[in-house]
Amino acid sequence: MPVSWRITEDFVRLESSGSVAFAEWKAALDAALASPDYRPGMGVLHDQRQLRDAPATEEGKSRAAYVVARGISRWAVLVATDVQYGMARLGDAHAAGTATEIQAFRDAAEAEAWARGGG
Repeated sequence: MPVSWRITEDFVRLESSGSVAFAEWKAALDAALASPDYRPGMGVLHDQRQLRDAPATEEGKSRAAYVVARGISRWAVLVATDVQYGMARLGDAHAAGTATEIQAFRDAAEAEAWARGGG
């Protein structure tokens, strides 16, 4: 499965691998947010270190817009490449002025702490 998800007591973790279409990513996010274990206000950590390619610019903007539309307050993006990092920063810029904050991370522990609501 290209996108999997699980909910811990503090945050949602999405993991993407290979090539992931927008519809697959959206379906996984929607399923996680519909889970009875999800609580509004939980942060999300999207681990995309295993993605074959970063999303194209327009798709990255669409993903950021969808995260904002779903009312997610903290979206941590765990990346492995400079291109993925740049796309996550573009998402952060797209979310500017909204209640959603998107941050790019290269370190898994930092991403998880931030998604949980830490600094």
